Amino acid sequence: MSPTCSAHPGQRAGWSCLDCGRQLCPRCVARAEVKAADAPEIRSFDCCAWCDGRVTLVYVPGTRSTFAGQLAGTLRVPVSGLGLLVGVLVMAGFIIARRLTGWAAVAALALVSPLFWTLFFLVLRAAARASDDVGWHERADLLAHGVRPALRATLLSLAAGAAFAALPRAGWLLTVGFSFAAPACVIGLAGGDSVWSSLSPARGAERIRSLGSDYLIAAALTAATGSLVFWWVLSGRLAASAIHVDAYQMLDGVEVLLDALSLYALFIVARALGLLLSVRGDAVGYGLPASAIVPALPGAIPRGQRRAIRAAIGLDGKEDG
Repeated sequence: MSPTCSAHPGQRAGWSCLDCGRQLCPRCVARAEVKAADAPEIRSFDCCAWCDGRVTLVYVPGTRSTFAGQLAGTLRVPVSGLGLLVGVLVMAGFIIARRLTGWAAVAALALVSPLFWTLFFLVLRAAARASDDVGWHERADLLAHGVRPALRATLLSLAAGAAFAALPRAGWLLTVGFSFAAPACVIGLAGGDSVWSSLSPARGAERIRSLGSDYLIAAALTAATGSLVFWWVLSGRLAASAIHVDAYQMLDGVEVLLDALSLYALFIVARALGLLLSVRGDAVGYGLPASAIVPALPGAIPRGQRRAIRAAIGLDGKEDG
């Protein structure tokens, strides 16, 4: 979603002035011509109609679809050979953690979280770039958009796990509260924020306000998934604490399948947040590669007049209507 023009709020901005900072629509950008003394050709350039300053194009995510319209794509999680291996390892750790209680479960979570979160953020990044490549082979991308946010998310996961272990009766309430705040926090981590910055209430509120109803859709999806996973984890712990438990039944194929589906649901959330960023990433300052962005007003032609001309006809400092 491109910003609106500073002088004409009803118009989308396609340029930004580097000198005065205004967002500019075609009526606020002038195309000037200049002829160099040592060159025969005439060169044209675009400038701000208000201050004659330099302008730059405004870029937005390349997709023109809405976030709601993209949600059908969340079911298609990209999987490579290495990604599948990591997913299997994460699932094995998830199955073990589900059958533990108290601080033992927190310890298991500490071991499996870095792998889970690395794959989570790479799936998110791939969806944001509208790509099926999760980027294992791109070292810079893997570190910046996978490993680093994963380590920060692991710290937050341990804190959340400790809260669940310390307050078992408040599990559902914590799940709902975390689920509503989680998308803002995860988006912050995906964009390179520190742990403290991602937890900032002011930054979180700003992201929620910028994304509007799309954030509510993402939060509802996260809450539904989080509640489902919490219920399944809780059922595993209740079974583990029973007096008469058949070890063979604990590893029954149906339970393993449901464990895998719970994990898959979490990666659906990752893909949903990535699709949200592919549509609205510019609203929260999420950086997308050049291949995933387009000019906000492709093909638009400047129609404004330069400051000197505006002053000559008495329009300097006034809107041109």
